[in-house]
Amino acid sequence: KTPTTEEVGGRLKVMTGEQGILDIEGDINIPLSDKWALRAFAFTREDDGFMTNPGSLSPVFGVDYNQPEDVGAFEQSGGRLVLHGDITDRVSITASARYNEYDGPVNNWAREMGTPGNLQYPFTLDTNLNPTHERETFGARFEINAEFDNFDFKSITSYTDTESDRHTDVDLTQLWFFNTFRPETMEVLTQEFRFSSNSDGPLQWVGGIYLMDFEETMNSFLDFGWIILEADDPSVHVQVPFETRREDKGNLAAFGNVTYEIGQWELGLGLRIDRWESEEEAVDIGHSASKDDVEVLPKLSVTRHLSENSMTYLTVSKGFEPGGWVGIADGAPPVYGPNGEKTLAGFDPEEAIQYEFGWKGSSADGRLQATAAVFFIDYDNRQFEFIVPNPSGDGTLIDGIENIGDSEQRGLEASVTWRASEYLQIAAAYGYISAEWDDNTILPDGSANLGGQTPPQIIDKSLSLTANFQKPAFSGFDWLANFQLSHNGTMEGGKPSGGTVTNPEFTVLNLQVGLVSDSWELLINLDNALNEKYYTDIEPFPNFGFGGLTGTEPAEIIIGTHGHPRLFTASATYRF
Repeated sequence: KTPTTEEVGGRLKVMTGEQGILDIEGDINIPLSDKWALRAFAFTREDDGFMTNPGSLSPVFGVDYNQPEDVGAFEQSGGRLVLHGDITDRVSITASARYNEYDGPVNNWAREMGTPGNLQYPFTLDTNLNPTHERETFGARFEINAEFDNFDFKSITSYTDTESDRHTDVDLTQLWFFNTFRPETMEVLTQEFRFSSNSDGPLQWVGGIYLMDFEETMNSFLDFGWIILEADDPSVHVQVPFETRREDKGNLAAFGNVTYEIGQWELGLGLRIDRWESEEEAVDIGHSASKDDVEVLPKLSVTRHLSENSMTYLTVSKGFEPGGWVGIADGAPPVYGPNGEKTLAGFDPEEAIQYEFGWKGSSADGRLQATAAVFFIDYDNRQFEFIVPNPSGDGTLIDGIENIGDSEQRGLEASVTWRASEYLQIAAAYGYISAEWDDNTILPDGSANLGGQTPPQIIDKSLSLTANFQKPAFSGFDWLANFQLSHNGTMEGGKPSGGTVTNPEFTVLNLQVGLVSDSWELLINLDNALNEKYYTDIEPFPNFGFGGLTGTEPAEIIIGTHGHPRLFTASATYRF
């Protein structure tokens, strides 16, 4: 929230519950004068997580690696300061700084041995190394707003600096097959200058310039254990470079949008011209490459007001994902261009054109509101992780990003909100997507034709239903009850290169009851009340476990990212 000069005020919230959760957060607004104010926010959270490591002995040497039992335990804390004030009657500034630190798991991965329709959803991760992630982030933002006679001006500057270390047990077993250690740094600087109209006339416009500079370094390594080295000593291991890169990406864009009202019609035209560039160096071997290009991204919109309470619209717009380079992992052959020069394997931009036609309306004095829309998206040069050919033409392969091909997706979205009474509001939303690769979409290695198949990471249908009830109770308090039901349909998880597997549909119900007043909020929360077991993402994965290596288990398993099981918490919030 932007600080205000009205009065000192703030909030203190404490939440506790299952999994040893203790979450404390608070903020305070402090007027410094009649034109300047400060707001401070801070939080801390401890959580034991819901996954455990049983700490079994290694199946060959019987070694106990003594890993903590709570695989998913994490601690997180952070804070933010925001200063806001008026320089003159027409010029104001807002400046903020934030800091956040996290110490916990990389993710909630599970080693799934079942098959779709008969998944086991294990909450144990029996590994010789718990996955861990330590991350620190600092950010700052500076905004200037100025009002002139014929237009308004806004400048937004932001900076983010993140350092993180990630350890992952790739085989997810008590075998020491191989682990990864991935230290990473990232710096992002953005600058936007925006000019916009401030009149009440039929012509409205906005335009400006946007700049982004992104720098990332990665100096990671693979830690190969005794089994892959065929050693007779369980302590034998070798560390080799894995991802060693320095990457610099940038965007410089000019943008503008104009709308004009003619009676019941509103016409809009937008244009963004975006110059992107990507430079990358594989620092351990000195191979580097750079590329840049310009994207022209138009947008057209037509709106028709059917009445005071309803309108229909049509939009056509283009977007893109910049191209880039593929780093060289350890053991992969160096990359040389056609003239023998050192280079990297590259990939081109991914582009998309979206068409959307929709309607929005309300009735019963606004107590009933509804929206509906259909859309079609035409993708070109979809980017996915893949095994790509070495540009040198020597027949060797490199693991990285590749443009797989073109795809189309179409769908619909609808929502309705109903103020059923003074105390009750009900809302529902539905979405459906159908997507497929274009005919004769051939994988880069020629191994398969994806034509007509569904691309990964597309949820075919989704449904949500919410109900919010609030009614006066006693002594200035209101009864509060919230109901939130969400349903996700099936999704193909994985990558086109390694194959996909169907993630089953799932439904999650959240409930909340309590008492609220101007000063107090006392709530009891039950998340995933039906204790639905589900994965937010799954993908096929080689079975590096002992059973997979000896042939007593399937050669391929599923890696699933758990959704959160049922969780009971209670919170108290005091506002002053």
